[in-house]
Amino acid sequence: RRDNGQTRLVATNNLTMNGSWQTTSTGTEVASTSVSGGRIWLRVNADIRPGTGRQARFSYSTDGVNFTSFGPAFTMGNAWQFFMGYRFAIFNYATQSLGGAVTVNRFDLTTP
Repeated sequence: RRDNGQTRLVATNNLTMNGSWQTTSTGTEVASTSVSGGRIWLRVNADIRPGTGRQARFSYSTDGVNFTSFGPAFTMGNAWQFFMGYRFAIFNYATQSLGGAVTVNRFDLTTP
């Protein structure tokens, strides 16, 4: 997010839409930090094995090497019989006026 010329990395939980794709909740900001430079790396380390209480932990880096923890752990409810998975998103949304962009150069998924 850009606030008064300052770039911020923001985590928001519980953004929701209804079946007609209308926003029903803009969610709650759970973490925010200032970042500098033109690039940022994002990382999620998640325990996706079946069972309750599995967590995802988020981190970021401005050099691609040294990662800093970001925000609280997210507890995933994956105890369903047919757990389909969680979706992670990187997106741009306007908060003051239309416009803006986000460029994702690469998205990798690795397993231990």
